[in-house]
Amino acid sequence: MTGSHRIPPAELAASLGSGDRVVLDVLVPAQHEAMHVAGARNACVHEMVFVDRVGEIVPDLETPIVVVGAGGSSLDADLAAEKLTRAGYRDVAVLDGGRETWLAAGHPVEGEANAIPATPTPPVRITGEWTVDADASQVRWVGRNPGGFHDGSIAVTSGEVSARGGETTGRVTLDPRRLVNFDLEGDDAQPVLIAHLLSDDFLFADRFPTVVYEIASVEPWPEATITEVTHRIKGTLTMRGVTAPLEVDATISRLDDDTLVATASLGLDRTRWGMIYGSARFFSHLGMHVVFDEIDVSTRLVLRRD
Repeated sequence: MTGSHRIPPAELAASLGSGDRVVLDVLVPAQHEAMHVAGARNACVHEMVFVDRVGEIVPDLETPIVVVGAGGSSLDADLAAEKLTRAGYRDVAVLDGGRETWLAAGHPVEGEANAIPATPTPPVRITGEWTVDADASQVRWVGRNPGGFHDGSIAVTSGEVSARGGETTGRVTLDPRRLVNFDLEGDDAQPVLIAHLLSDDFLFADRFPTVVYEIASVEPWPEATITEVTHRIKGTLTMRGVTAPLEVDATISRLDDDTLVATASLGLDRTRWGMIYGSARFFSHLGMHVVFDEIDVSTRLVLRRD
């Protein structure tokens, strides 16, 4: 037999202990340790060394393997079977319905838990008072022109979020004078670029030494998964002396009971805040001074519970 196929739980249950097949649990170690098909070995399909790990467990490519995943809509077992088939294993079966169906049918399991451990699901509900950890947070930017791009960061200096009575508000402050450039590191052109970005052509940092995002509301997306956008944040951004509305789609995750991480990526039209240098919407005959209007901004804010 070559390739992969599916087998029902009853068929696997009937052959347990016979030594005819190797049962391979491909979930993360914590899930395997909590509960797995009796006798299953563990090799996490999400690890770079997955195929190497299976090679240690099953060195003979002719040995039949039954791959067990989470079940439901999770594709972990199918991904593992595809990788193993590509690696040359000739008889790879996927347990139909995965661990979920196996457990529901009452077949034997092993592990430390009495039930499948739950995976936290969004949306995170923000409650209470939070402070932005400026040292752990980061705002990165990318600006482009026809000849290439420049990238760097702007320092987060402070921030707070308050969620009371069903309303979430807050403020995040940046210091444009602490702008950093990455791509020209070590180049004589780097200080010239930084001076240009801090001048009145762009951030006008001497006159406007803060950039402030005022949060007016944070609304969760009820059906989001933990790797999608989970919340929509509405507010206003004040930069270069101009205040304009700005909505941000963010993914908010809980690291622990007292730490949240909010990440977001967006395209920011700099001209809305008076930065019109190099924009063909405002100038003709720009020559080599063309700068695209949209700046890519990526943020990672770490919030600690007060």
